[in-house]
Amino acid sequence: MSTRLYVETDSPVYVEGDSAVIRVKASNTSNRIIGVDYRLSMIVYENGIGREIGEEKGNVRLAPGELKTIEYHTKTLSPGRLVVILEASWDNIKLVDSVESIVVKPVEHKNYVAIVWHNHQAPNYLPDNTYHADWAFRWVWYDLFKPFTTGGPYYVHYKLLLKHDKVKVVQHLSPSLLKQWIDAVEHGYRMITGEYYPSDSREVSMVKEVLEGFKTIASTSRVEFLSSVYAHTILGYILSKMGMEDIVRDELELGLSITEEVLGVRVRGVWTPEMAWDQRLAKIYDDYGVEYTILCGKNHFPASTGKVKKDIYMPYLVEGSNVKVFFRNQRLSDIIGFENYFPDEKAAERTARRILVEAVRILYGRRESGVLVLALDGENWMIFSKTPAGTYLFLDKFYEYLELLESKNILFTTTLSNIISGKEVGLGVLNYIPTTSWLGGFHKWDGEIEEHRHYWVKVNRGYRLIKAYESMITGRDNYSLRARWALYHAIDSDYWWAEFWNKKVIDTWLNEVDRILGQGFRKIRVDVEENIVEGIVGEDMCMNIVVVNDLGRPVKANILVSKPFVETQWASIEAPQGTSKYRVCTKPRLWGEYRIPVLLVVDGYIVSYTMVNARINPRVDNIFS
Repeated sequence: MSTRLYVETDSPVYVEGDSAVIRVKASNTSNRIIGVDYRLSMIVYENGIGREIGEEKGNVRLAPGELKTIEYHTKTLSPGRLVVILEASWDNIKLVDSVESIVVKPVEHKNYVAIVWHNHQAPNYLPDNTYHADWAFRWVWYDLFKPFTTGGPYYVHYKLLLKHDKVKVVQHLSPSLLKQWIDAVEHGYRMITGEYYPSDSREVSMVKEVLEGFKTIASTSRVEFLSSVYAHTILGYILSKMGMEDIVRDELELGLSITEEVLGVRVRGVWTPEMAWDQRLAKIYDDYGVEYTILCGKNHFPASTGKVKKDIYMPYLVEGSNVKVFFRNQRLSDIIGFENYFPDEKAAERTARRILVEAVRILYGRRESGVLVLALDGENWMIFSKTPAGTYLFLDKFYEYLELLESKNILFTTTLSNIISGKEVGLGVLNYIPTTSWLGGFHKWDGEIEEHRHYWVKVNRGYRLIKAYESMITGRDNYSLRARWALYHAIDSDYWWAEFWNKKVIDTWLNEVDRILGQGFRKIRVDVEENIVEGIVGEDMCMNIVVVNDLGRPVKANILVSKPFVETQWASIEAPQGTSKYRVCTKPRLWGEYRIPVLLVVDGYIVSYTMVNARINPRVDNIFS
């Protein structure tokens, strides 16, 4: 269609007594002059009964390529629904369009909307620091939103926060994303293909601009930043299925330190990746001074239990901790996240209007102050849209409307710290929140791909290997810390998500766990002093076991002289640095010449082993029996 017309009002929500500005927007993309006749009807619906409050008729002539906006003002509005209908005709074409706003009565309490953008990228580098994917940088510098603006989602988030400087938001920049930005700014980045982007390239310069811009914004109270564990680890899953509490604690400590070091802020809240909750997280978060997180109103809240439970529009204290949980409105969050087809400005505007009208209806239906939380990925809804450029139009309009509603005292944007620090919004109390994710389970990361279960077994093996090594040295050292670092990368949920399943990356990092720990384990060796040990069936046979420890610290292990030819004999040892000897005795079960395995074992893992040659004689009293 060479001519486009639609109608909008200047606000999605009005207060009783306001007047509305009605805009007819018309554009002509043909190569000739077009004349359009139009009629506007303005109707207010109160209790289902419609009352027309105005009508306008007119004609507009549009030159080729011309855009025009025609404005009208309504009379004073009363509470209800304001519906504006546009009827237009030209060249035997008829068009009907309509737009709806709501009109509310003033309330004494304040109502809030909190927008939480979860921006993350998996650590997409390999052990040699080359990148197998450059999303952390590409979604800063790649011009995804042409012709409306430059840059990618992270760049646009930053720029729109500067443009709409009255909007308060919560931004999560995952520590793995921040680390990749810092590494690029300091050293540039190199792809596995060999392509190199130096630190002074356009691409990295834009990364630096965004990073420095977010640092500046972090110093204000308008934008609150969240941290998280280092990577995008499915915390509730690895806690409930594998008991990896130490991994969660380590990653959280690392993540908090990176956020503070890079952005210069000590955060109060954290993002829980995939909203993968387990009740043990409350204690872990509390121990690290985390005051709140965000979970799902659809998949976590209904089965939660507690002393004071009302609705999802207030924070909840998790009993037994100081941690509060906010529950997002999943339906409204998903409109942004998944209903993001914006082929033009009209579609973008209508979706922004739809969300805010619904938010006001919900909050104004309560009798006390509330906070409606919209929480979702900050970049993916833009990247995966069928019309990425239109997502920029939506976010720009959404922020514009939020600023307008705040100026009318209808709805206020807020940070979540402001909510828990203030007393306007009540606080509930929960003693149980179910173990699940924003999807209602963990099938997307364990089950949807046939190989999932096999790979989680491999992960568990790597984790148990780390634990065995640390049990041997009764602590941690450079080997175990590097192995833990490698494990964080292997369990990043992005590599397990069914549609992006990446066993090659998982294998790479799990192999790195084995390689690193192997370097440490190989510094411990077991041997037997004697070339041949001799004994008699059923009588003690002793041998001198030699343990060589080049690890630089004492180790604890068990010497195992094993079946089938002798009775199993254990000896717990603490081997100092250097060479030490241990006298171990066992009883042969069979006579003859054979080899006996001697193993050095930690938590069921064979650190080192050797074979000893044995010459065993029968008992004398049995020879003639």
